[in-house]
Amino acid sequence: MKPLYYVFPGIEIPKAAASRSEGNERVNAQLKFLPTRAEMEFIVELVATERGCKVKDITGPSRKFYDATTRHMVMKLFRETFLDRRQGVHHRLGTKLIGKVLGYRDHSTVVNGLKSFANLYETESDMRDAYHVIQHKVIKAIRERRKMMGEIATGMLTV
Repeated sequence: MKPLYYVFPGIEIPKAAASRSEGNERVNAQLKFLPTRAEMEFIVELVATERGCKVKDITGPSRKFYDATTRHMVMKLFRETFLDRRQGVHHRLGTKLIGKVLGYRDHSTVVNGLKSFANLYETESDMRDAYHVIQHKVIKAIRERRKMMGEIATGMLTV
């Protein structure tokens, strides 16, 4: 199993983005609310616990339906949960970053996983209910975690 290692700026604004957006407060506002590497790993662990599987099943090459569906659920959580809507700015995690977190997958694999889960989400009420339960648990856990670390701010996570 490959470790959950990847290059990630955390909540700091990367130098390249800061230099491109000097004086642009909207871009700075959207970049500083990205989840940290530890938060993303925490989310993977939380979903694995809730769904009754192992982290290596989510980040590994398993093609079992349950493992793949759980992986697609994590992709949707990353894509939809961390969204900054203040000041008209909408920013989502990129598919490349989501792929790196979930076992170095290609961005097109993430796009396909998001489409697959969207289909399941629309047709299966059990999957929709499970997703919403896990999403609320993730939001609550991340808010508590940020509050403990002194990094809480209103509007960071959407419900």
